[in-house]
Amino acid sequence: MSGCHPRLQSKESMIVVTDLDGTLLDHTSYSFAAARPAMDELARRNIPLILNTSKTRAELGELMAELELETPFIVENGSAIYGVDGALVLSVGAHRATLLRVLNDARAAGFSFTSYSD
Repeated sequence: MSGCHPRLQSKESMIVVTDLDGTLLDHTSYSFAAARPAMDELARRNIPLILNTSKTRAELGELMAELELETPFIVENGSAIYGVDGALVLSVGAHRATLLRVLNDARAAGFSFTSYSD
């Protein structure tokens, strides 16, 4: 690791962040078998594997258990970050009420669209 940044030379300061669909998980089968050897090596070296996904917290919970991961994770395209214990650490997304108000204002201004809430 001679060419690494000084803060990344010890295992304790390293993390690996990955997407899921088509990256950690096979795009067609959603299997993680091909990634298992790399995941095992990360675990052996005590390097946390951080999942960063468009999935919701609920969707990710079962997968985290299946992957045997007890690490922080990022959901909904970066809208929220959860800690090792699954507790919310940071929410960067807007509240639903705010989004609905903006959509209603846009409709009132003449924009036409259908949202998930419709």
